[in-house]
Amino acid sequence: MFFLPCTKESADVRRSALNLIINCVCAPVSRPGCASRASTSSSPVVLSTTPTPGASANVGGSARKKATAKGSEDLINKLWDCVRSNNGIMALLELLHIKAPITDADSIRMLACRALVGLARSEAAKQVLKQLKYAVDIQ
Repeated sequence: MFFLPCTKESADVRRSALNLIINCVCAPVSRPGCASRASTSSSPVVLSTTPTPGASANVGGSARKKATAKGSEDLINKLWDCVRSNNGIMALLELLHIKAPITDADSIRMLACRALVGLARSEAAKQVLKQLKYAVDIQ
C-alpha cells in the first residue's frame, strides 16, 4: 500500500478517500423507491374502489422497480468485489494501526473501521475478515 508522508494535507486526502470508500461500500443494498425482495412479500395491499387516473400507465412499474432493485444489488456487489480485489481489506486494516499525524489518527481509524463494517456486509469479505487475526492484545 502506498503511504503518504505524515502531513495535515495527507491526512485530509486519506479522510476524503476513506469517505469515498464508505459512500460506496456502505450504500443501502435496496434503493429508496425500489421494491426489495423482502418488502414485496410482506407489504400490505391497499385496495381502492375509486379509479385512479392514469392507472393503465403504471402497469409495468413494478417490473421496472424489481429490475432496478436487482441492478442496485449487482452494483453494490461489484463495489464490494472491487475493494476486495484491490487489497482494500488489508489497506483498511493497516489504517486501523495508524499513529501519525497524531491530531488526525483517531478520525482516520474511525473512518477505516466504518469502511470495514460496510465491507463486511459482503459474504466473501465477511469470510476473509473472520479468518484474519486483526484484533491483537492491546495494552
